[in-house]
Amino acid sequence: MEDLLGAVVDNGLGIGSFLALLYFIFTYVKDINTTMIKMSDTMIQIQITLSTLTDRIEKLEEKIKGNGD
Repeated sequence: MEDLLGAVVDNGLGIGSFLALLYFIFTYVKDINTTMIKMSDTMIQIQITLSTLTDRIEKLEEKIKGNGD
């Protein structure tokens, strides 16, 4: 009887740990995925802004060089 009770307790803890792991994976990984998507969108916006600023600086430098000659 004690062996049976021990087996039930051991398997219960194993199964409980496994279910806790699955819960962690399905909840937190979804949150991490959402965060990564937002970070990716932000990086794209930063790249567009930097490209725009680079073009504006190049145009200003051309004006300055053109007026200096």
